[in-house]
Amino acid sequence: MTPSLVVDNSIVMTWCFQDEANDYADAVLNSLTDAVVIVPSIWPLPDSQGNCSPPVG
Repeated sequence: MTPSLVVDNSIVMTWCFQDEANDYADAVLNSLTDAVVIVPSIWPLPDSQGNCSPPVG
């Protein structure tokens, strides 16, 4: 059985901003090679401002 992992946006955002990095978020990222990721249906909403998008200009 493939392990599954529920991830919320607060963890994903730490991968986008180096100053927000932490050991827990890094461990979650490293575990994704062996897991199926499940996200809440509202997962994209907290980032509706485009915070993880590349800078423009």
